[in-house]
Amino acid sequence: MNIKEQRRAEIIKAAMKVFGKHGFHKAKIEEIAKVAGIGKGTVYEYFSSKNELFEQMVEYIVITYFDMAKEAMGQHKTARGKLLAFAEHHGSFIAHHINMAENILPSSNFLSEEIKSRILEMKKSIVSLIDSTLEEGVKTKELKTDLNIKVATLSILGAINQNYTIEIFLQKIDPKDIDPTPIIDTIFNGLVNK
Repeated sequence: MNIKEQRRAEIIKAAMKVFGKHGFHKAKIEEIAKVAGIGKGTVYEYFSSKNELFEQMVEYIVITYFDMAKEAMGQHKTARGKLLAFAEHHGSFIAHHINMAENILPSSNFLSEEIKSRILEMKKSIVSLIDSTLEEGVKTKELKTDLNIKVATLSILGAINQNYTIEIFLQKIDPKDIDPTPIIDTIFNGLVNK
């Protein structure tokens, strides 16, 4: 990463803190610059407006989420191991970005169609990542051969998201203390009494 890319990333990380604390409307470029340790004018050398910075920050978060998920899953050989790693990553990521979620989601209507399209593509990439993990599990006979991959993927993503959302946001449990094993095992083992 060259110096210009590094500075841009520093500004985005500062923006994450400020937008996360104040939301879109109350966040000020001056405060973002201060948190980044630069002058206000320097922010405008990298981003033409607060809105562009906000959009680039949202895109950065989504890309980072995907890259970190892929890295965590890549450290495991089995489908089950990969899905457990994905669940742990998801919980840690949303807990780390709790303020961001609470303060910027109401502002998401400010996102351009281009950024919304990129975010949708990244969401598709996440679905594809889980799909390919399950397909690999079918090939290795870890999973049943007649598995409906799409339904299984949506079930896994939904169960992981709901579990971590409830435990982190409502029950105030630290994500490190949340065991994703019951979620993955329930999906792996099904609900029927065999």
